[in-house]
Amino acid sequence: MAVVKIYDKVANKWVAVGTNEAIGVMTSNPELLKNGETETNVEDVLINMKDELTEVKNNLTYMATQGSALYWEEI
Repeated sequence: MAVVKIYDKVANKWVAVGTNEAIGVMTSNPELLKNGETETNVEDVLINMKDELTEVKNNLTYMATQGSALYWEEI
């Protein structure tokens, strides 16, 4: 794992500010959070997006093979 550091002139030491592992990178962007979360790691966001894209793909496949009118009647 690589760690990004900056030199803090006040403290006279190197301070870690990032990592190359997605689990170590946090986001507080409200568009990426689930209800009740104030922050989450980027790895969880990517997993959630993958799951949502899989669901969309499955819905589109169903619509393409069964017809969109039938799909919307079931909802």
